[in-house]
Amino acid sequence: MLALGGGAVAAGLLPATATAGAPHAAAGILFFDSGSPTARARARQARGQRLIALTGDPVRLWRDNVDRQEKAISGITRWSDYLLLRELAAEQGLRVRREEQLRIPGRPMLVDWAAA
Repeated sequence: MLALGGGAVAAGLLPATATAGAPHAAAGILFFDSGSPTARARARQARGQRLIALTGDPVRLWRDNVDRQEKAISGITRWSDYLLLRELAAEQGLRVRREEQLRIPGRPMLVDWAAA
């Protein structure tokens, strides 16, 4: 089951919910939108994950950086990148376990997600 939610984000901070800070702690890889201050802040908070900044082609970044044996992937990405990465995860048997839309005034919507 997907956990769908949305929330306004003020001053580039993520919403203070039970899932807002912890989802990436269990993930082996964290994809993040390098053009988003919110996503960069989340990447700076990540502990123990391998960080992959989305610069350029997300498919190439996936194929160059994700091992076929990877068990957990997460991200804070734009919707379009999320859709591509979700399908790549499904190709290797990973399913989205959590998805939360983050709406930030004046910025493209981000999706905070995890697949295992």
